[in-house]
Amino acid sequence: MTYEEIAEKFPVEFALRDADKLSYRYPHGESYLDVVQRIQPILQTIKEEDNLLIISHQATLRCLLTMILGYPSQDLPYLKVPLHTVIQLSFTDEGVLVDYHRLPVDCVTLTG
Repeated sequence: MTYEEIAEKFPVEFALRDADKLSYRYPHGESYLDVVQRIQPILQTIKEEDNLLIISHQATLRCLLTMILGYPSQDLPYLKVPLHTVIQLSFTDEGVLVDYHRLPVDCVTLTG
């Protein structure tokens, strides 16, 4: 479903999410804060790995990047995580370097 379809079919849920994206939990789903709590135990392991590939949904990547880069949690739902992009993190003595590598992926268009 698109966000427009959700707004039309589930206006109360859409308004609740819009009011607090960080804490809002979809029915039978997770909030961003739930995801942060779920992945917190593996964060140190991720930081200690020399070579690690993580493939995940945008929401989970937002949580990981926010935690690793030390961004304020209130900014988490708005962190840009581009589609079809490899995000390379390099851990150095100066901090975390972030490089974006866009993949040449043609978008799919659906016709009704």
